[in-house]
Amino acid sequence: MTNILLQIVADTNYTALKPKSSAPMQSKIWFWTTIVELAIIIFLIVKHKRQAKINYDSNIENALKNSKTANVDMDNVMDSINKSRDLYKQLSTKCHPDRFLDKDLNNKANEIFQEITKNQRNYKRLLELKETAQIQLNITI
Repeated sequence: MTNILLQIVADTNYTALKPKSSAPMQSKIWFWTTIVELAIIIFLIVKHKRQAKINYDSNIENALKNSKTANVDMDNVMDSINKSRDLYKQLSTKCHPDRFLDKDLNNKANEIFQEITKNQRNYKRLLELKETAQIQLNITI
């Protein structure tokens, strides 16, 4: 009997001396802090996506408005699609700077060749460059 009483007293003293842990309370605070931060992040992401969509839609609307009033030379577009590749090949072979040994002609050919490569899909500009090359480089195409 004394053993049992001593055991009870020892158990109560042990639990009385044991410090109470605040870990469950701290974990609740961290949990709710994390939830709030996550909610803020989700809110900011959604807000950013909506703003980006609004900007994208307004850019499309502006582009459509501008395209209705734009003057497009359809003849040049069709010629550029169909004829520019052949003219570009002719000009690039005839006006290549390596074909000219004279330094002045080589510099002129280099400038013309750079313009040709920049405008390889613009038929109208290639025709202008063809005339320029015939005059400045004294070649026949």
